[in-house]
Amino acid sequence: MKSILFSFILLLQLGSLTLLSGKTQKLDVGIISFRPIDQNQKIWQPLADEVHAYNSNLELNLTSGSLSEIERLVAQNRLDFVIVHPAAFIEMEYKYGITNIASLIRQTKPNGEHLIQYGGVIVTLASRKDIATLKDVRGKTIVTTHKEGTAAMLMEQETLMEAGIDIIKECRMVYSGQPTEKVITALREHRADVAFVRTGYIEEMTENGLLKPGELKVIGARNDIGFPYLHSTRLYPEWAVASTNRPDVRTIKAFTVALYHIHTDASKDFHEFSIPLSYQGVRTLMEKFHVYPFDRSPTFLEFVKENSLIVIGFFALIAFGSGLFTLYYFFSSRTLVKHSKQIETIMATAGDGIHVHDQDGNLILFSDSFASMLGYTREELSELSLEDWDHHFSSDKISSLAEQIIQNRTTFETRHTRKDGTIIDVEINAKSIMIDNKRYFFASSRDITEQKRINAELLRHNIIFQNIAEGVYAVDTDNRCTYINPAGMQLLGWNQSEVLGKIPHTLFHHHHFADADYPIDECPIVLAIRTGNSTTLEEVFIRKDKSIFPVNVTVAPIHENGTLVGSVITFEDITIQKIHQNTLIQEKERFNYMAYHDPLTDLPNRLYLVEYLQEQIARPNHTFALIFLDLDGFKVINDSYGHRFGDQILIQFTRLLQSVMPENTFIVRTGGDEFVTILPYDTDTLLSHLQTLINRLNQPFYVNQVEIYITASIGIAAYPSDASTSEELLQNADAAMYEAKRKGKNTYSFYQNELTANALSRTILTTNLKKALQNHGLSLYYQPQIDVKTEKIIGLEALIRWFTPQGAISPGQFIPIAEETGLIVEIGEFVLYEGCKAAVAWANQGILHGHVAINVSARQLMHHNFMNTLDTVIRQTGCNPSYIELEITESSILEQPEKMISMLQIIKSKGFKISIDDFGTGYSSLSYLKNLPIDKLKIDISFIRNITHEPKNQTIVKTIIALAKGLGMSVLAEGVESTEERAFLKTHEVDSIQGFYYYKPISADDITVLLQA
Repeated sequence: MKSILFSFILLLQLGSLTLLSGKTQKLDVGIISFRPIDQNQKIWQPLADEVHAYNSNLELNLTSGSLSEIERLVAQNRLDFVIVHPAAFIEMEYKYGITNIASLIRQTKPNGEHLIQYGGVIVTLASRKDIATLKDVRGKTIVTTHKEGTAAMLMEQETLMEAGIDIIKECRMVYSGQPTEKVITALREHRADVAFVRTGYIEEMTENGLLKPGELKVIGARNDIGFPYLHSTRLYPEWAVASTNRPDVRTIKAFTVALYHIHTDASKDFHEFSIPLSYQGVRTLMEKFHVYPFDRSPTFLEFVKENSLIVIGFFALIAFGSGLFTLYYFFSSRTLVKHSKQIETIMATAGDGIHVHDQDGNLILFSDSFASMLGYTREELSELSLEDWDHHFSSDKISSLAEQIIQNRTTFETRHTRKDGTIIDVEINAKSIMIDNKRYFFASSRDITEQKRINAELLRHNIIFQNIAEGVYAVDTDNRCTYINPAGMQLLGWNQSEVLGKIPHTLFHHHHFADADYPIDECPIVLAIRTGNSTTLEEVFIRKDKSIFPVNVTVAPIHENGTLVGSVITFEDITIQKIHQNTLIQEKERFNYMAYHDPLTDLPNRLYLVEYLQEQIARPNHTFALIFLDLDGFKVINDSYGHRFGDQILIQFTRLLQSVMPENTFIVRTGGDEFVTILPYDTDTLLSHLQTLINRLNQPFYVNQVEIYITASIGIAAYPSDASTSEELLQNADAAMYEAKRKGKNTYSFYQNELTANALSRTILTTNLKKALQNHGLSLYYQPQIDVKTEKIIGLEALIRWFTPQGAISPGQFIPIAEETGLIVEIGEFVLYEGCKAAVAWANQGILHGHVAINVSARQLMHHNFMNTLDTVIRQTGCNPSYIELEITESSILEQPEKMISMLQIIKSKGFKISIDDFGTGYSSLSYLKNLPIDKLKIDISFIRNITHEPKNQTIVKTIIALAKGLGMSVLAEGVESTEERAFLKTHEVDSIQGFYYYKPISADDITVLLQA
């Protein structure tokens, strides 16, 4: 039972995962009350609290009232659900089509047992000696609370009728109203002799002190195993929770799931709720006493439908009577023994199991079919008694049953035990007959085990179909509807009378194309029904109000004896699933778009480019040009102004590119500051677009009111003349782009074969440089700086060197690459660390004269972590900052002069010396120069060469010297190699000289020897 309940709850939960999400649903629930209204409201309020606690989107509005009041609200369509006793459920099911969704479970306070049944108790005062048995109730006054409901009236009426008492004719009924204490008061005040109450009330009133222990006695007490309360009647199912026609299927699902999750203590009128119980027993009870709606004469068809077994029995009795007449003939005309052979012949031809017993129950005659039904041979069965195959028949039971059969023909059910030990259900029709003044009992037994199993299965399926949330309808072979469940009617908006006998296709099968005719021969549901095939598919149904909704449909054929007799169609509203499905598709498309596009510029990305190139190359006889663009100096802008600033530059450049290139040009951002475009390969048109782009780049970009100039280096490779694959094409365009940078940037270059070799060489050099950094393959050489007047060493410049097994690689080769790839930052940190370490070593030996000059690149200087790096190196090496002179370039100062002045002042405050390297080669700004904390200017080697023969160089050098002297700075000349150059510089009062005239750069060990000399 628990596994079935769990599966049922899980089914409902799967159907209501997204139910009422985010929306509060107010449900009107009516409850039949036999108490004062305010008291009943208070008792049932915890139900609303429990439902809301489980599903915060559900709010219950409880209304208590009498049966007539609740019926009126249902008729006015003002209630969503009702909680009613079984008789009221049967009545309202007939009148209003309510549907049972759950049954009440109570819990006993003494032992906590779960009760799904209840009954009636017939009691009187313990002092009434004249009332001891049920038969003593005849002629007495009976009191109960109300006339409505099986608990108060019908159950006890049934019990007394079985005792031979018709309470309507032979007793006087009075009604006290609620609460139940009024019933007991009527007994105490002798206004009534006997009382009818519901099971559990006697125990509850005794526990609450309203009834003295032993004050009452129960008449006709029964003992049902597992039921803890005193009772006099049969037990019937507990109250029902039913849905009206007002709520939709999803609301019913949500409320039902909430009910099944309720679990309270025994103080409530409810403890839990179960899957719907069968109220067939209550229906039968109401039919027996002709209670509405069974208070009218049924039509012939209704009689046949509701009393099919009786009808069958009627015709069986006719046959039975004929056999009985024949048998009577033999009994009356001759003795039983004399004609036994003829009787046995009749027995052998009987279909049901026929058996004849004497008044003591002994088996006299029986048919072969009866022996076969019990699994015995005739010889074995003839040796057995009635109690051997039916343990219910004790001698007392036989005597009691014989009395009933003598009075009237009797039909009853019992259970027989077969020879193999299996139990079978049997229906027996028995009649008393007299032969030669002896009484015999003639019985016809029929095995109804399979019939009961089928009936139970049909009942179970009917309960399931009536209560599942999915729509179910059945059709015959003419495709006419023979059944539709409440959920199906709710989903479609049709009443049962509007659907039964109709062709469903014409009512609610909808064409996928709105307003289009839907020929029945094209409908896959109809085709499956006609061919008797099982199928599952998605369709669109149309409601009575013409609204449409998607459904998942399953068609299953029905066969009887191998013949197709119809089909069962189950359908489920999948609107929510479709919404989720469409959302997933949209999300998938969004993620797919994101995977192939740059989130900043919304341009296709590199992944898109690779696939696009493969498509273009696959086109026969197709030529095109791939243009590779790289923004010059973008890294400096990013480092200077931040990434958000740089992002705006990229966005503006994208718009510029789109405006310059032809419409629908394929433009890609491959990453960083690199872009690619694909154009038809027409040289004149191509150059025209590129020149327009270069001209437009001469105009500034504006970001946050800041004016920025930026240029692009452009490489061009053509397919198929320059490459046969997409990889080669990208590689060759990239090589052409680097050639444009080598030419001075802000230009374009077409691919040539030798560029591939250069690009490959650059790649190899970059890789080896990274390895050299990791494997300590770089070293420092030092070139002395000489005082012109004293010709003594006053300082050293640290210079990076890279020696490989193949020989030394010039800094002129690898430093530009390091600048482009960003390795210059790591190289700068290496030089700084090694230079400081060497300075400390020489200072500790007392041979350090002046300072060790260390070059700091613009990229290194602008790096956000440079100051931290500087402090870390000083701390790790223990170097005094006064030992070190940091050489910076003019260009690094002029990129962000205010920021650079502030940074250099901080560096100066730490004790470092600062010099400007290669002075005169950049665009010097004297207004900034006067504010910089500079100690020395270094005249670039380009002005020293041929200084004795170049008047202009002489003028520049003399001007630099005069400028430095005027600003209080010292001056050093680089690259001095001849006596004439030295003499000129000395004449014009240069402070120091560095060059091959005195020393070439030498290793640290050689410098140590030199300094020690």
